[in-house]
Formats: sequence, structure tokens, C-alpha cells
Amino acid sequence: MIDEKKLIEELRKYADELGTVRGEIELANGVLKAISIINEQPKVGEWIPVEERLPKNGGAYLITAINDCGGVYMDVSYYDSQYKSFSSDGVDDDNAIAWMDLPKMYEVRENE
Repeated sequence: MIDEKKLIEELRKYADELGTVRGEIELANGVLKAISIINEQPKVGEWIPVEERLPKNGGAYLITAINDCGGVYMDVSYYDSQYKSFSSDGVDDDNAIAWMDLPKMYEVRENE
């Protein structure tokens, strides 16, 4: 995985150098277009606030939630797309504040 924000920062610096120092405006515009394409891509490994959007599909997700005492916790929770709610072990996680996809399972190789 790459640091997307760092990549965009470096590309912006490069586009600025191309446009202002070298006078290569078309190339600088191409770099800026690449940045906009990167920004349009789905975010991987980032928390998504539930106010922003909920998962499109039902399934298991990693959530951050607030318990009844105000403590923050993280849990794997099942999202029901029909009822638009999270639940863990049959208990509603209506206090979920953010979610993200679970990472892919580690792939065991024969040599390990």
C-alpha cells in the first residue's frame, strides 16, 4: 500500500515545478489530471464516517463505535443492507460512528 496523501503532495510539487520553472504547462496539466484521477478512486484502508455513507453491500466490516459510557471501541460487525444497521453477536451496533472494509486474509504460501 502507498501513502496516497504523500504521493499527491509530491505530484503537486512536481506539477508546480513543471509549470512554473520549466514552462511545460501541458505536462503539468497531465500531472494535475493524474491527481484528480487518484482522488476519485475508492479509498482503501481509511475510516468512513457513517454520516458520510454506509456500505453498499451487507457483510462484515470493521467499525468504530461509542459505548453507553462514552468510551470508543473497535469491533468487527455485520452490516445488514436491508435494515441499514450494524450488529455484533446479534446485538445492534447503532452507536457505530465509522466503518471500513476488512483487510484481505493473509495468504499462506507453501514455502512458509
